[in-house]
Amino acid sequence: EILARTNLENAIEALHEITLEVVYPVSQLKKKIPLDPPQPATLDEWTELALQNNPLIVSAKYDAEIARQQIELADAADSPALDLVGSYGVNRSNADLGTDANNAVVGLQFSMPLYTGGGVQASTRQARFRYEAAQEVLEQRRRAVQTQVRNAYRGVVSSISRVDALEAAQVSASSALDATEAGFEVGTRTLVDVLNGQRDLFRARRDYAQSRYDYILNTLSLMQAAGTLSEDDVTRVNTWLK
Repeated sequence: EILARTNLENAIEALHEITLEVVYPVSQLKKKIPLDPPQPATLDEWTELALQNNPLIVSAKYDAEIARQQIELADAADSPALDLVGSYGVNRSNADLGTDANNAVVGLQFSMPLYTGGGVQASTRQARFRYEAAQEVLEQRRRAVQTQVRNAYRGVVSSISRVDALEAAQVSASSALDATEAGFEVGTRTLVDVLNGQRDLFRARRDYAQSRYDYILNTLSLMQAAGTLSEDDVTRVNTWLK
């Protein structure tokens, strides 16, 4: 009991860190919540959706593209350059015999680097390494997101079956406890048997409650990995609370 209370207090502190509010007691789930399977209904569709929309992957794609363009920029440092240049000047003397003048100059400026001392090659090589690193980061994020999608998808599907099974197990444990208590009253069962029956019932209730929370968390995790999680989804889950 002491350990359980400590875990509860730690969870409340973690919630306070996120919300900056003291949220206690925490609202419980309603007795019945919708246990809908994932839509779309296939893992491949969810994976493709995540590879296109996941914010971490999108960010890594931009980083890789920027790194690729940096290669072209570094490689062009020793190339000839032709620039359009211009200037405009105003000169006022404010004197009786002075001269006022407006000067405008427009021209082309050509530059040809004759020697860079290997700096361009070094910069280009460094840019290529950065591009390779960005590509590795992108691939790593793709793999991580794919793993998250698969785990969350299977978690949603298995949680639905697990909730149904544990609901039946809870009813079975309650009936078994009633039978054990009846046997204890007539002397065919011991007090230890009754305590064991109570323990099994409490475990069944705990596992049943945990499985329903697992369904919700897996559902939110799946949508988050796919990049489709919105405020409306969180609001919908909030309606399942008492």
